Amino acid sequence: MLAFTILSFDDIVRIKQVEDVLEKYWNDHRMNETIEYLVTNVFETPFDFFQQFGTYWEEQGWSRIGHQLEDLFRRLLSFLKANEETSEHIEIIEGLMKYDYLLNQRYKPRKSWWEDRVNKDERNTIFNDINTNPQQLGENYEHLQLTQKDLNKHTIIEKIPFNLHHYHTTKKINREDSYMLVYFDPKTGKSSIFSSIKK
Repeated sequence: MLAFTILSFDDIVRIKQVEDVLEKYWNDHRMNETIEYLVTNVFETPFDFFQQFGTYWEEQGWSRIGHQLEDLFRRLLSFLKANEETSEHIEIIEGLMKYDYLLNQRYKPRKSWWEDRVNKDERNTIFNDINTNPQQLGENYEHLQLTQKDLNKHTIIEKIPFNLHHYHTTKKINREDSYMLVYFDPKTGKSSIFSSIKK
């Protein structure tokens, strides 16, 4: 004989809330690195993350309105900043969110959803250093042979609070500032990310 479990209305509502954020944040692969970090290092289980975020999402009334891609990043950050469990991780998570966002852009964004941590003078210094020593970003970067004009027009420099190269290699966070240079290839519509240690 089959046994059936009858779900309460509250259970059904919670499942719907989880489904809403799961679709937007996991199934669409917009934030793979960020979500992987959250469910591995911050929340006890993936379900805990999606359930808590789903509840917050519903409380904010976001299930009833449309969303631009940038809104999805802002809303996740809003939830994380309101959650005590994430306070010690927030800078790392925000760095991973920037990485996910920029990696999935086809063209250089006109504006970002975060406050820039690199000012104009610092950016110019970094560009000059890269032009002088392009090998610091690896063979793949050297092969591009980007000019100063290319750097100004088709790249973004962002400072993040962990060693991105180390993270790529080990999937472990080393809390050491690094620069992330993102090149948006105008011919292919693809982005490439390179990193170096902050000097």
